[in-house]
Amino acid sequence: MFAQEVKLLQKYNDWAAYTSEGSPKVCFAVSQPRDSSPKNVRRGPIYFYVSHYPGDKIAGEISVKMGYPFAPGAKSP
Repeated sequence: MFAQEVKLLQKYNDWAAYTSEGSPKVCFAVSQPRDSSPKNVRRGPIYFYVSHYPGDKIAGEISVKMGYPFAPGAKSP
């Protein structure tokens, strides 16, 4: 997700908080699901992020890495 180096700040239960080592400053928390269904689907790791970009005055931006590409033209439920 980030091209620059990041530093682990703290782990808390299923979450880990990181900050960027360079510029621009980025802080984010990341977690992975405890379980994934159905089991027979091939996919990569799934991540849920909550990011803050202080220089851009953006806080609480949500993003999800789904672990597989969506079909062209796919719509969210």
